[in-house]
Amino acid sequence: MYNSNFKLSAWLTFMKNRLEICKKLLTEQGVIVISTGEDGQAYLKLLMDEVFGHNNFVETFLWRNTDNADSISKKSRSGVEYLHSYEMNKDLRVKSKMLV
Repeated sequence: MYNSNFKLSAWLTFMKNRLEICKKLLTEQGVIVISTGEDGQAYLKLLMDEVFGHNNFVETFLWRNTDNADSISKKSRSGVEYLHSYEMNKDLRVKSKMLV
């Protein structure tokens, strides 16, 4: 159990560092979409809320993956990917719509 938690902790640190870099690279109108499996999606969502702000959350899309290799056992196949999407500045989009 401890090793599993350590791996999750290392993954979260790894992802947080990269998300913070991504945030610096996005323009004010930028959008980021990250795909993950079921096992990490809840953790990733919370991490993205922290980095990009919950108010900039757009949607979590579910993608049904039907292209799994035949060599993968049916027990380990995941049929769903989660795509979390955030805007860099959602308020900017709302303000620009009001000006039109």
